[in-house]
Amino acid sequence: MMENHKALGIDTAVHTLKDAPQPYRMSDPWCAQTVDTAATFFKKHQGEPVMK
Repeated sequence: MMENHKALGIDTAVHTLKDAPQPYRMSDPWCAQTVDTAATFFKKHQGEPVMK
């Protein structure tokens, strides 16, 4: 799938969280790392958030 995305010019990446158990999404420090990775992606593609 990543190769298909790359061929279409769509940014794609895999991020591995060291020693992350399953499910890790809601456990620290992996939750914080996941949020940081997602925030970096969104900032790259959508810019800084605008707070009202």
